[in-house]
Amino acid sequence: MTCKCCIKAVIFLVMLAALMVLSGAGASAQEKVAEGEYKLQELSGSGPPATTTATRWVLYGKTSGGYHLRSEIQNLPGETRVVQTEELNDHLAPTAIGYELYLKNQKKPGVTVNCQFERDLIRCSGTVGENQVASSAPYKHKGPFWLWVRDLSAFDLPWLLDGTVNMSNLQAGDAIVQAITVSGGAASTLADAVTLAKLEEVKAPGSTISVPGARDVRWDFDSDEQDTLQFIGSQPVKIGEAEVSAKHYTFQSGEQTQNLWLAPPGVLVKLAGGEDNSEIVLANYKQYKKLIPELRVEDRAGGGTEKMKLTRAD
Repeated sequence: MTCKCCIKAVIFLVMLAALMVLSGAGASAQEKVAEGEYKLQELSGSGPPATTTATRWVLYGKTSGGYHLRSEIQNLPGETRVVQTEELNDHLAPTAIGYELYLKNQKKPGVTVNCQFERDLIRCSGTVGENQVASSAPYKHKGPFWLWVRDLSAFDLPWLLDGTVNMSNLQAGDAIVQAITVSGGAASTLADAVTLAKLEEVKAPGSTISVPGARDVRWDFDSDEQDTLQFIGSQPVKIGEAEVSAKHYTFQSGEQTQNLWLAPPGVLVKLAGGEDNSEIVLANYKQYKKLIPELRVEDRAGGGTEKMKLTRAD
């Protein structure tokens, strides 16, 4: 009887040790490798540019390879939060893009959208409240693309375009890029909720809204628009007081042209152009692994595996 108890105790300890190893592996499965902000600068007028924080993001490295991005959109009404998530390969090209919507006091997202990219297929899924929305049928695309949710006014444009450039791997000349919009399913509910929050903030500041029901469970993709990406050349760009080598591209969408500068291994450091005289720049950037070669690597203190806590801009 005593021997059986000893054997059971040994087995228990072995299982406990295995669980601890697995738990440790899970905790370190994502390690913070960089974080920063994208700031919008309005250059019109003779004085210094008016600056607002557009997004705050954290980039995690995955032990399986590649990266996981979480970017919180700033300047939303009330206590509404939208987090853009991306799964990226080693070259910072997206393999999935998603969104999480949090309304006032929500610890779990009220709406989620997640679109997975596999070879030449896109599949989207999502949730509304506690309910899983039926997934989309696979949508076939060709070549590099950028994907956005129709009518959604809260997203991180620099990371979306950054992913498109990295996906194209364009080193010379130009390339055709598909502009793919997704609607229906949880995507339309997400866009509706953000729009409703903005309308309610205008009518009754501080009011609480609820997530609207899914108005169309059928997902829909539209890729009629084709944009043009062109490689211009290598140019130095300042990030704070440092100067980094960057690749300059133009992105032509209709009659609008955006200029993009990406530093190795594919981090967007500046975005300029468009209808208004403004630009988006990388700010408050810290890296805990050497991504941009010219910039120093920060101490790991504060750059470890703790859960990301993004906050609103002041």
